[in-house]
Amino acid sequence: MAAGLPLDADAIAAGILLEAADVGYLDYDTIHKNLGGDVAMLVRDVSAVWALNVHMFACVCVCVRARVRI
Repeated sequence: MAAGLPLDADAIAAGILLEAADVGYLDYDTIHKNLGGDVAMLVRDVSAVWALNVHMFACVCVCVRARVRI
């Protein structure tokens, strides 16, 4: 368990592979072929959420610097 949440093998594998996929060491097709669609989907979806968070943080920083109310 991580932080009190039960995780299955797919979630653990996705967590381990996430950084490697984000920096380009692994692609989603390779993950899908070797570990299955569920792991590949988790890696893809978490990567998308991280990218959205980075984009939102950048927008907030720009607004703060420009003293724009959001």
